[in-house]
Amino acid sequence: DEFQLLQTDRPGLGFSRDTCWLRLDVTNPGERRTWLLEFATPSLDYIDIYRIDANAVTHLYRGGDHVPFDERTFAYRNAVAELTAPAQSTIHYLIRVRTTGALNLFLRAWDREAFQQAVVREQIAEGLYFGIMLAMLIYNLFVYFGVHEISYLYYSVFLVFFILMQLAVNGMGYQYLWSAWPGFSDYGVPVFTYSAVFSALLFTRSFINTPRLLPRLNRLIDVLLVLAAAGLLFLLVRYLLGAYVIVVLSNIAAVVSIAAVIIISIVALFRNSRAARFYLIGWAGLLCGVLVTVFRNTGLLPAFFFSDYSLHIGSIALVMLLSLGLIDTINQMRRKLQSYSTDLEQQVSERTADLNSSLNEVRSLKRQQDGDYYLTSLLIRPLNTYAQGSEKVHVQSLLRQYKKFQFRDRESDLGGDVCIAQEITLCEKKYTVFLNGDAMGKSMQGAGGALVLGSVFTAIIERARIGEVRRQSPERWLKNAFIELDHVFQCFDGSMLVSVVMGLLEENTGFLCLINAEHPATVLFRSDKASFLGVEHTYTKLGSGIRHGNIQIYTTNLKPGDVIILGSDGRDDLRMQSDDASSHPESLNEQTIDRIDESQPWINHDETLFLRVVEEARGDLDSIEQLLRRTGEITDDLSLMRIAYDEPAAKQETIRSEQVKSHDEAYYQRYRELFERAKEHGSKRDYDTAIDLLKQAERVMPENLNVLKSLARVLFHTKNYGAAGEYAWRTLERSPAENDFLYMDSYCRRKSGDLNGAIESGERLRLREPEDMRNLLNLARSYQAVGNLERARALVQEILVLEPEHAKAGQLQQALNATG
Repeated sequence: DEFQLLQTDRPGLGFSRDTCWLRLDVTNPGERRTWLLEFATPSLDYIDIYRIDANAVTHLYRGGDHVPFDERTFAYRNAVAELTAPAQSTIHYLIRVRTTGALNLFLRAWDREAFQQAVVREQIAEGLYFGIMLAMLIYNLFVYFGVHEISYLYYSVFLVFFILMQLAVNGMGYQYLWSAWPGFSDYGVPVFTYSAVFSALLFTRSFINTPRLLPRLNRLIDVLLVLAAAGLLFLLVRYLLGAYVIVVLSNIAAVVSIAAVIIISIVALFRNSRAARFYLIGWAGLLCGVLVTVFRNTGLLPAFFFSDYSLHIGSIALVMLLSLGLIDTINQMRRKLQSYSTDLEQQVSERTADLNSSLNEVRSLKRQQDGDYYLTSLLIRPLNTYAQGSEKVHVQSLLRQYKKFQFRDRESDLGGDVCIAQEITLCEKKYTVFLNGDAMGKSMQGAGGALVLGSVFTAIIERARIGEVRRQSPERWLKNAFIELDHVFQCFDGSMLVSVVMGLLEENTGFLCLINAEHPATVLFRSDKASFLGVEHTYTKLGSGIRHGNIQIYTTNLKPGDVIILGSDGRDDLRMQSDDASSHPESLNEQTIDRIDESQPWINHDETLFLRVVEEARGDLDSIEQLLRRTGEITDDLSLMRIAYDEPAAKQETIRSEQVKSHDEAYYQRYRELFERAKEHGSKRDYDTAIDLLKQAERVMPENLNVLKSLARVLFHTKNYGAAGEYAWRTLERSPAENDFLYMDSYCRRKSGDLNGAIESGERLRLREPEDMRNLLNLARSYQAVGNLERARALVQEILVLEPEHAKAGQLQQALNATG
């Protein structure tokens, strides 16, 4: 067939399933240039461009919303082809267009710079439009959650689907939301249209109150709701009806529903409904926009600025007017409530006058009590602090004391929980020292214990900043601080007990030391999984008279990105209801099933519930609190501490590992080759060759922990204690929680004559592993060598208590007894 000359630059052919061919003749009288051809209709399914030469037809471009988005030349909502026109030439193009929607053939020619400027202006306009729509959506959602009026929820749902429909129609949805699903818009437009119609009808019924005001027209809404739901079901059989039919029906459904809504608004207006005024004007504006859009899509109107953006203009007018209508409804309710309140206030004031005399006396007594509470809370508040100074260790705390009170218009709370974190230096290394405590008793009793705990612990921290204390090992300092706190609370003869978890975290290596005194277990949150730390290392509360000789320090190395969560027993003591359990089935265990059957409240006894809460909250304190409150009622003081180690490094770990892999691959391969050969020679007892290969590997990767460990082990095995001790110490500098190498360091120091260093490392290990008999034996020999026979005998006795037949301990005991 012959081509027909287009009479307009924006031809609209309506809904058509036919393939449309266009011929485009381009003449370039000047130099060679590149230009852009934009198809300004996002919903075109397939677009193919061919160049007709003298002897051939060349396929130049394929686009459309059925073509994967990442294959587009430009990441833009419309299809844009980049074409080249040779100098002083005339080129003939054939363009084939196929689509199941509206066949609007609006083509625009651009140079690249003008196109980019136009896109920027368009993005600003679209951003303003969708920004207004989202702002109105968020506003109405906030109002719904504030007043719990169902009309706002229906309206918000309508806005969601209307926005999605607009995104699907103008191509921005394919660009930003479902670019991985070509052709989704064929489903998206009708789905979002029917859903918007369905929610708009529900909003109309609720907002105008048609069941009461217009019962007959309410039946019309019911019919339209059924038809909208049926339209959604038809989408499931689109291959039977065809996408063309589905799209046409969805457009018809939108127009019919809006017309019905306008009719209902007019009738309601004559029934003196204030809400109908805003409703009628808003929906009339949207109907005009929809009609213009439909007429443009069907070819009855040409494509121009107003027809292109009629839905934008109409929808903004709609959401503004409907929001004004909702505000007017709230104002009406407020005026009614104010009227009721005025009448009620008069009655209440008469009743209140009779009670004032007795209440004044009660207020006077309570004011005195609240004054005591307030003074105590002021004393405690400065103790719950953290001096932020570390770049790698980040501490957050959350404190919710159970007792709430008001003193002279000041709201405050009071309880026995304490959260403290400070920075200290021990052995020339920076540590973050932290404590989470819970003093026994309610209100003033618990607050008194918290005040004592915070004051004494703060004083201990200050002493650590001066004098000889700075040279103590972290294990020794933590044990001494724990003993001192316990001595203080023992003075109260059991009337003031405190559960506590306290520890140290070294800044550079992530070395962690912990002591737990009958406090809920510390939680490690690593790689989105939560687990308990040091559950086997726990002692009775401060003030109960623990045996200090048996104190054991829990140690471990944190990895970059690790988070530890400390918390008082308020995190576990949740009052549960059967309704809470049904909404949170993960909180159930075998011990609580019977109580649920009785439909009675019970206190949670499942400590692993907190692990699941931490995982769901991803270690965020505010989210943890919200989840706990949703799970049950908090019945005690709640304090939480979040200590994160080197989170920025964890976030960059993947990028850094890729950089290392690409930059140092040759070094790594050389290291692996040397290391594997060293292992092979070591297994054959060829230790000299193994040591030589490991030292070569060390030169390739000087700080590799595996190399340092292997050298320490092989040198120790060959009794080269000086070199073995050096590598053991370098291992501990990188990974301080390696207990085997702490023992090796102590043993090598003793063999090399550094007895004080051997004792220091041995005592550190004894605080971590008090029943490590090889360390106890080495430590006893070190004390024997320095002449401290009494200490040596005590350590030997500890070994014999653990293993009475220990041969070496028996021999050492005989030697010590013979010495006198």
